[in-house]
Amino acid sequence: MSAIPSRNRYTPKTRGVDITALIPDFPFDYGNFLETAKSKGTALFEIPAAGKGKKVLVVGAGASGMAAAYELLRMGLHPVVVEASDRIGGRLNSHRLGNVSNQSLAELGAMRFPASGKTGMHYFSKLGMLSNSAPFPNPGSESAVSTVVDYEGKITYYENRGEGISNPFPPPKEYLDLEDDLFGPDGFLNEDPINYDEFQRALLAGNTDWEEIKRICDALLVAHKWDNLSFHSALVEVAKWDTKKINLFGQIGFGTGGWNTDYPNVFLEVLRVLYTGLDVDHQLMYDGAETLPQGLMNKSPRELGDASDPITIDATVNDLSEAILGIYFSDNPSVTQKEVRHLQRNTAPLAGQITPLLARLNYPTP
Repeated sequence: MSAIPSRNRYTPKTRGVDITALIPDFPFDYGNFLETAKSKGTALFEIPAAGKGKKVLVVGAGASGMAAAYELLRMGLHPVVVEASDRIGGRLNSHRLGNVSNQSLAELGAMRFPASGKTGMHYFSKLGMLSNSAPFPNPGSESAVSTVVDYEGKITYYENRGEGISNPFPPPKEYLDLEDDLFGPDGFLNEDPINYDEFQRALLAGNTDWEEIKRICDALLVAHKWDNLSFHSALVEVAKWDTKKINLFGQIGFGTGGWNTDYPNVFLEVLRVLYTGLDVDHQLMYDGAETLPQGLMNKSPRELGDASDPITIDATVNDLSEAILGIYFSDNPSVTQKEVRHLQRNTAPLAGQITPLLARLNYPTP
């Protein structure tokens, strides 16, 4: 974890740039797609009358599976979720410690959620979780506890002077200089062909400049052929950083951690994280991250204030899944039914369990 402020002078938030991390990973702005449907008061797609009530098998009860199942439900379809484990949530795994009156939360999976992750923020907002969230306490941020850094025998103390105080952890000058050398207006990332600031401006949520994104990507991949360039090689061969600077950046880092473990990685992957702001402006969900998939499983569109087909507006994904799988599991006692109606891989060959389920869903069977 980083010991210095999360590049508090060069984040999208401090620069007033609202970017989306869904681009350039995908050729479609899903965040804008979700928000547009919300503003129109409609489901994501309109299903022909003949398709209403059709059963759709969703494999996996993680965040993606539950978001898909919930949106299918809103369209008037009948999602049926199966899960191989004994819990809802996938990589969102919140473990509560202590009793009800004095409880602590330990996130065993994802715990930092960047503001640029528009799809995640859409569903956190839908479930009312953003109102009970806070900036993640990365060391050096206003919400962090005091921090001590011991680097090469030099001890630096960051004492939290209180929330609302600008720059509560003033870092040493050498840290600030390194930050400028990387992210500053004349820093390495703003040189050709990287053009960090220009790329972020092209990623504005709801106003994407595809031509500019393509121009910069073409320069990186076609003109400079950086598809196999490692992060370490980029700093040594292109940025011309010396050993002292590389070691300092590797150990101290920016954002959420030291970067030396990323030095062997392809530089383009590091650029993807930096371009899209995935390393900064994080939120911590006090309700527990797994509240998101659990809420999508157990709440109806009416409860969440969502537009929905009339036949499913009061239904939940859990109810519709149980309506099918409850029958299936009662016919197959070797398969255990737990918090999620799941398929036990160790009781029978998986195909032997899936085939009768597909038959009940009117799917073609193997």
